[in-house]
Amino acid sequence: MAASMVRHGEVFLFKKQANFMKYLTVVNKRYKRGHLKPVLDPHEVGTIPEYPPVMPILPITEKLRLKWRDNILAQEKPSDFLYHIWKVNGWNLDLRPVNYHSGCLPFFKHVTKTFVVDGLPEEIMSRTEDASTKQKIQKLREDVKEIVLQQHFHYTHKNNKPSEWLYTGRRLTRNLANLLLNSQKINTSHLQDSDLNYDVDVKSHWIRGSKKFMYDIPVNAHITTKVPLKQFTPLDSELSIGDVPSWDYDPINISVFEKHLNPIFFPGFKIGNPFKYSHTQFFACTLDRKRCMKKKSSVRQVFIGQGIASSFGMLSALAAYNMNYWDRDLQAPLTNQTIVFDGQRLSFFCYQLNTLAIDEHNNPNNSRRNVCWHLQDVLLYSDIKDGVVRDLNNDALKLLVAFMQSPTEVAASTSVEYIDTQKALSV
Repeated sequence: MAASMVRHGEVFLFKKQANFMKYLTVVNKRYKRGHLKPVLDPHEVGTIPEYPPVMPILPITEKLRLKWRDNILAQEKPSDFLYHIWKVNGWNLDLRPVNYHSGCLPFFKHVTKTFVVDGLPEEIMSRTEDASTKQKIQKLREDVKEIVLQQHFHYTHKNNKPSEWLYTGRRLTRNLANLLLNSQKINTSHLQDSDLNYDVDVKSHWIRGSKKFMYDIPVNAHITTKVPLKQFTPLDSELSIGDVPSWDYDPINISVFEKHLNPIFFPGFKIGNPFKYSHTQFFACTLDRKRCMKKKSSVRQVFIGQGIASSFGMLSALAAYNMNYWDRDLQAPLTNQTIVFDGQRLSFFCYQLNTLAIDEHNNPNNSRRNVCWHLQDVLLYSDIKDGVVRDLNNDALKLLVAFMQSPTEVAASTSVEYIDTQKALSV
């Protein structure tokens, strides 16, 4: 019976092939009369494609994502652009800048696609050796001593010793930012046209590796300007091109948890503010060094993670106000400076945002990466004894002045025009 079934199948296939050959013969005859387009030889059928390939059917989630993306890219106003991103809520990983786990630094590098460089950019370090910088720190020394002593004698919480370092850092950070801006803006054109805000909320959102991340941390003091800072390195340099090591673990392993939030972008000001670019942001250090020792985590790694997260969060929010996000990448890099102060030690960070398309699913061929420079634990002074600030560090003051003197894109030409105007007025 099995043999008969096989013979029956072979007969059926033979009849099917014969009918197909008759069909091709009829079609070819109709083509000769001009009714149809040419048909391939029966022996070539299946070797050369006659029709365009049939694309696979996209799942409904992918169709909705593409429709949502096209709707966002079609917007012409920043307010409408941000609204269409904000209205889609979901589960986002809440990224906190201070993380005490030993594997936090590779995680921060991966989720922001950031390459870390030890030390600060050469132009900032060269600026610390200028003769004008050395003259400015002589005037700045007494003012810094005054605000440090004022904090020490009048705002020290003697009844709350365990958290005294936290309150001291917050107030002293605000006073230091105010002192630096007002003392350096006299002869600096880009600081004359700048703004200083305290305790501003910064919120940002991005996608990396099919996971959504949310950054929501206030900045203690933030200096903004009307034009962006000059870039620290070209887009085609060795620092800006390349990849970063992957991090394939679950973020819950380092205490990064999900929250149901709207994807909000907010750099600390509303749309229409003329001071729409970040110059320098100041953070009071919330790092507990004793807890680092208990967790056996590196203070260096925790600080770098804070610098990366705070800088990327600020700059990605600014990019969204310029209608750039992961599906519409940056045309020019954005830069930012960050200073972290705990009342006695300073940590400096310079960050350049080269790309927002860091998700492999959106742009797998993107070779650009972001860059972060850092210098940590620069001691401002050693101790306060008998009402005197001891060993005030000139190198720390030079770095503070050099950060304030970092020019914007049009600062050079503006400073020349400013000086010429003053000469003309004096004449």
